[in-house]
Amino acid sequence: MKNINPDSFSIVELIVAISMILILAGMFFLNYQFQEKFRDLTDANHILLQRIRKAQNMAMAQSKLPTPPPVDCRESPNEPTPTSYGVYFEQNEDFFDIIADKDNEGEAGYLVYNLSDPNNCSCAGDDECIERIFLPTSIKINDIKVDSGPSLGAGWVNFFLDDLSVKIYDGGDYGNIKIETCIASENCMLPENIKTIKINNKGMIEMID
Repeated sequence: MKNINPDSFSIVELIVAISMILILAGMFFLNYQFQEKFRDLTDANHILLQRIRKAQNMAMAQSKLPTPPPVDCRESPNEPTPTSYGVYFEQNEDFFDIIADKDNEGEAGYLVYNLSDPNNCSCAGDDECIERIFLPTSIKINDIKVDSGPSLGAGWVNFFLDDLSVKIYDGGDYGNIKIETCIASENCMLPENIKTIKINNKGMIEMID
């Protein structure tokens, strides 16, 4: 007759223990994945915040200089300095552009973003794109709204060099523009999956959870 060690585990007990370990590991992994996406969402909004302020600072810096620096968004050193710097957003994209408006008030391209090649940001020729910034891969620009109006396919804000004024969208009498980002793989109707940047017509930029 075989001796049975009372301290050993049976096959059933081992299967149960291994199953519990696998379930807990799976729960931890899923939670880690979601937390990583949430961190990406927070990072994306900090990137937005920093780059909007960069465009604002470019306008402020150049407004104080008697002679513009050689690198901004001019075709040649003799070309006039852009009238404003700003940021351009498109709905459902994972990037946004820092822009320079080369057109003066009254000209056809004034407050209209001119991007010669949608896949390229070159700041050459008539192209007004200075820098294209990509968000983390799991994040997209979900919604763009001016004041309490309907969703827009695209939106932008311009910071002017001459008087440091702010113009939103097409230059109308708007109070603010809101840029909403979302975790692309999640339900963008749920508040925990979205964050919003708000820019008002005084140049104040804030992050709204």
